[in-house]
Amino acid sequence: MHISQIFQTNRLLVRRLIVDDLLDFSDLHSDNDVMFFTETNGIDAAKSLLDFNRIIIQYNTPENNFWIWAIVNKSNQDFIGICVFSNNSAKEIELGYRLNKKYWRLGIGSEVFNGLLKHAFETEKAESVFAESDSFNIASLKIIEKHLNFVSEYYNTELNRLDFLYKLSKQEYFQLQKNCI
Repeated sequence: MHISQIFQTNRLLVRRLIVDDLLDFSDLHSDNDVMFFTETNGIDAAKSLLDFNRIIIQYNTPENNFWIWAIVNKSNQDFIGICVFSNNSAKEIELGYRLNKKYWRLGIGSEVFNGLLKHAFETEKAESVFAESDSFNIASLKIIEKHLNFVSEYYNTELNRLDFLYKLSKQEYFQLQKNCI
């Protein structure tokens, strides 16, 4: 079976979801703690299956601009979580990720976010990227704040919470890369 790799980091492989990921995908989305910052509660297996099938179908849709990919441990092929890569307009790409709880606080969020940034700017030639986070999601906010610039806060009426928006332009990204050399 051919696995469609998107990118890799030191420890992680990011690739398209495959049928073998369905149970892990469903487990991830049924966890109330994992889903708290995006859905408020975990989702049931039936909805997970529908979401999973929609994602797989979208991979082959030419006008697709919303990608969800698997995050896998390179050393043992364990399913760690998913990441989101959504091209909303004019080469501005939204970045996000969701990790299985057993992988929290291991630096994986930072590693996958760095990989997403590199992929967005160096492979996909994005003009800018953005990420949004719930104000209570302190771990994700720390990661986002390391890499992107704060833009605004807004009240998320759907989840009844305060969210923060961050962005980074292509020019800012490449300047940061140049400064790191």
